[in-house]
Amino acid sequence: MTEELAYIDCNILLVKDLKERYEENLKWIEEEIGADINLNSQKQLKAFLEERLDIVAESVKITVLESYRDQYDHDSEEYDLMNGLVLYFKAKYTINNYINCILKHEENGRVYLRWWAGNWVLPNKRPLSESPEIKECMIRTHIPKRRSTSYGRNK
Repeated sequence: MTEELAYIDCNILLVKDLKERYEENLKWIEEEIGADINLNSQKQLKAFLEERLDIVAESVKITVLESYRDQYDHDSEEYDLMNGLVLYFKAKYTINNYINCILKHEENGRVYLRWWAGNWVLPNKRPLSESPEIKECMIRTHIPKRRSTSYGRNK
């Protein structure tokens, strides 16, 4: 008995268009931040935050940046700067972990999923996206029922 494969069917033209829009947003955010640094360099970004906002960041993870952002008044330049950085890294994360994964693993618009840690996930082990923008690119999702074995676990 062959196991039925799980997959998502995507409109690849929409996925490519979404990637282009995300990349345009990244460029716009970089311009708005106006820093003459490589935002992908943790060292440069930490130095920039220290110089510009007196923030000595232990890391530049999204959650850390969000915690600093939330310390500022929503109408302040500091909040706008930190929010721009948060949006920048969230967009990069989406491109790298979802959009690029779909484009790399698609076969005629179909991306086969894998069973990992009790869930159907993308080939890079990321959970299926809940992003409305990415969901708009999906035509169909096929998740077969997992059958129980005599050992009591799903297969």
